Amino acid sequence: MTPTKSIVVGSINWDTILFVEQLPSPGEEVRIKKIKEVPGGKGANISIASSRILGSNNVAIFGALGRDNIAKKQIHILGTEGIVTDLLYFTKDAPSGRAYIVVDPKGRNFILTYKQANDLLCEKVIYSKNVHRYINNSNLIIVVDPPFSVADRILSLSKIAKKISLWAPGLLSLKGIKDLQIAIMNTDYIIVNESECVNLTGISDPISACKLILSNIKLDSNVIITMGENGCIFANRKKIVSIPAAKIGNMTNDNRAKILNTAGAGDAFIGTFAAMKILGSDDIESLISANVSGAIKSTRENIRGSPTLQEILEIKQNLKLSPRTILE
Repeated sequence: MTPTKSIVVGSINWDTILFVEQLPSPGEEVRIKKIKEVPGGKGANISIASSRILGSNNVAIFGALGRDNIAKKQIHILGTEGIVTDLLYFTKDAPSGRAYIVVDPKGRNFILTYKQANDLLCEKVIYSKNVHRYINNSNLIIVVDPPFSVADRILSLSKIAKKISLWAPGLLSLKGIKDLQIAIMNTDYIIVNESECVNLTGISDPISACKLILSNIKLDSNVIITMGENGCIFANRKKIVSIPAAKIGNMTNDNRAKILNTAGAGDAFIGTFAAMKILGSDDIESLISANVSGAIKSTRENIRGSPTLQEILEIKQNLKLSPRTILE
């Protein structure tokens, strides 16, 4: 095995991106301006975002692929990005996952996911000695969007091994806070976007939602709510802090700062936050870097447009991002 600083558990997809003149309403036909085929999947995207900061052979991915040509391409691409692929699970019972992403001229998007092999990652795979060795030798575990039984078990093992754990439940947030309560209790940082936060808590106000999550788990977990152009909220039992978004478009008239595709910005955010924690930054400083990373990614068409550490630091030093304590 190759000891790594981080393990990412989550999906690996092949993405078809449709750039359209406008996002369609139900029953409306719209014109496609351009189509791109690119590698994606939240697990793979986050792995690469972290690897671009931590360097080669420091991030391993635990996910599932079919036995098909897409899988071969994915392994090659992950390898060129320095991702350790020893933990990949291959199945003949389903093809590799796909996703279809529609993007408008403002970079707004919606995503349709066809999970396929991703949903066949099962709890029994976790019991291999290889998985346990990787967990025991890592610093941090990121659980993204595997089936719930896998997420629950990995978070439990991370807790037992005393590793830092991050969980972005994604679609699993639809289960609600009560069904996910035990898994959240095993998590150091739970990360949701605004819509996932509503699914999880039934509350649209992020401050009230943070309070509800923390009152339910009754442990020293941290809650992060990402809000796109409004930055993010960080909350624990001691404080709630609002961290502004990085408005890099205001820094220059260069077209490179134009928002092109926000899909994948959340993945860049999570991968960067995790990597900065591994490098020793505190929570707030890591979140500022994560906001910068997500903003940079949004100016790039590709889903995996996450930046390097040098790119993040160059932008960050020219921004005045002042977190605001809402509650202490």
